[in-house]
Amino acid sequence: MWVYVTPQKNVIEQGLPIIVSHFEEPIWPRTISTHTTDDRQTLVFSANEALARFSQANFLNCKINAYPSYTEHRGINRQSPNFIFLDLDLSHFRDRYALDRCLKNTLNRIKKKLGIDVQPAVISSGNGYHIYLPVQAFVLELESIFAEVNDQPSRKFIQWAEIYLSNNKSDHSHYNSLSFKNCMIRIPGTF
Repeated sequence: MWVYVTPQKNVIEQGLPIIVSHFEEPIWPRTISTHTTDDRQTLVFSANEALARFSQANFLNCKINAYPSYTEHRGINRQSPNFIFLDLDLSHFRDRYALDRCLKNTLNRIKKKLGIDVQPAVISSGNGYHIYLPVQAFVLELESIFAEVNDQPSRKFIQWAEIYLSNNKSDHSHYNSLSFKNCMIRIPGTF
């Protein structure tokens, strides 16, 4: 028998500040998506506006972009790759035990590579884990050594970081598609 559990508004109201606390200023404006937008991104200008739209969607499939909406100007990136998103999906593992072992190994790898004090957020997505890792970074396009290698080095960095830190165990669909415009983070407490 299927039982629909209604999300609690206060859980979502607590979840949004937790998520945005991982982002650098300015927080707003930023894009969100919901069930009612059919996953299309909509620009919002405040937490209250985001919460109102989440409520309008009955808290279904509510996400926020990890990066602000204005990341480029005239085709030139002006956003540092300061947020790393790792997605570990159960469908890529033989069972829950293998997924949990991968999570533990990934968190150990992050600590080993970035420092013992690094504390990424781990969110159970229902079908795996999302790991949110804010980092200090600069716009790689501003350095000639990176600009000579690739025309989008900051974007390539967030793609590479997910692969590297998960030891090639993260969601393979991100490998070439993850970008500043589609780094959508699910709000805890939503479905």
